[in-house]
Amino acid sequence: MATSAGVSEDLKRKPADDTRWELSHCQIRWSSEDHGPQVIEKPCNVRQEHADGGGFHLQGLGEGDLIKGLRRVTVTVLPSGFAEVRGLTKAGSNSPWGRAKARKGQTHCWDGDDFRLCWARNHLKPPRCGLVPLVSTQALLRKSPRSDLDAERLALRLSEGLVADDDAYERIRGDLAAIRSVAKGKTVAKRSWPHETTQGVTLKPKPEVLDALHAGTYRGLDCFNAWYGGRLLPTHPPIDFLFVQFDRWYFGEAIAQVYAQHPDIEWSGPGAFGGAGDDLRLCNENLGGTHRYLFSHGSGDCPSGCIDWVHRGYDVREDGRVTILQPVWKVRGRGLSKDRPSWIHDSCLRAP
Repeated sequence: MATSAGVSEDLKRKPADDTRWELSHCQIRWSSEDHGPQVIEKPCNVRQEHADGGGFHLQGLGEGDLIKGLRRVTVTVLPSGFAEVRGLTKAGSNSPWGRAKARKGQTHCWDGDDFRLCWARNHLKPPRCGLVPLVSTQALLRKSPRSDLDAERLALRLSEGLVADDDAYERIRGDLAAIRSVAKGKTVAKRSWPHETTQGVTLKPKPEVLDALHAGTYRGLDCFNAWYGGRLLPTHPPIDFLFVQFDRWYFGEAIAQVYAQHPDIEWSGPGAFGGAGDDLRLCNENLGGTHRYLFSHGSGDCPSGCIDWVHRGYDVREDGRVTILQPVWKVRGRGLSKDRPSWIHDSCLRAP
């Protein structure tokens, strides 16, 4: 609506302080050509464009993304009542999402042709177990376990959440398939080692929990386990730890931190794996461009860590073309020799 001076009332509203970001909860749904319907529901920061309503910005917490690769989403309300929606990448590029319309009676929810976004301080609170908010969504958690275990484990090391991101998983799965189509020989690694990925957590409960635990009547973790797909393994005195096992693969430290928030738990750590053997590593610390992989084959007393190793390297471009790196690095005896090939960067051997 225009004023007598021909200026939109919307433009005359007093702008909110640019630094006034409020902690809220965001829900964004969109459709991807590659992955179909997608959804995120998570805490976020919101800044309204005007003190009494109108457009707004949604942004990830701290330095984190709102959506992977996307720092912020901006909704600019037009005089027509529709809104222009744009996304801002970490690199500073604006990507248009298209027009959206507010839902009837819900000025914080806007629907576009292939996306929906909402924010709220109250009605979009995440699900909880008691006072503890639950992390992620069932749609995301149920994607694990994936069909390619090696790709899932490697993707978890590059993902921000509890489970592997779709983009990381699909890229790495394609890379590994391309490598295996050209890699030959009995000393080519056949699988990855779990490293910081896990299917379990070890928990130290508070003393008052132990009696119920040993009596087999403890149910304090039922809500957590129902959400995260865990099951409590039986224990008997004098063991005073809890062991939760998952069919899914999680980033170990992340799922351990989740269970550490439970009021019955004093300490939580990811489940550990012993031994050694074949391993696959992605040398890159970020997704995209040419990926370098280290395939390591161990032999000789591997339950104690393996004595001899053969390391092979492969570069995979985004178009799937593979370059076999030379020379092959052979190490006899435990430890890493100093004469490693130049193609093996420190990042290939970083602590997992």
